[in-house]
Amino acid sequence: MTIKLKSLRQSRESFDGFRILITRFRPRYIKKENENWDAWYRELAPSRQLWHDYFKSNKIDWNQYRERFIEEIMDNPKSIELIHWLSKFEDNSNNNITLICFCENERKCHRSIVKELVLDYYLRQQP
Repeated sequence: MTIKLKSLRQSRESFDGFRILITRFRPRYIKKENENWDAWYRELAPSRQLWHDYFKSNKIDWNQYRERFIEEIMDNPKSIELIHWLSKFEDNSNNNITLICFCENERKCHRSIVKELVLDYYLRQQP
């Protein structure tokens, strides 16, 4: 499996595989019939407060955002369950997963942190 990262504004491609929206809120500008994702896991998105502190008010920098986001994930049993579930796809090279959200720059987006957590969990499970 390959975990890909994309913005919502990027179109679906055949090699995207299973597309997962990981935002706290559903995009208002996309009609239900035009959704370009297969599942929506808001448990893999930052909390409203964390999102505000980083994106809206710039109270925290990327490193603080990353640290707080990982804490939020680790404190949420559903988030951990989803990370574990996603890591199981690593064993099947025929399945791709694409994590999508609003951000254009994947390097400064929680998608990259989720991908890192999934890969880290997968590697820790290997003999």
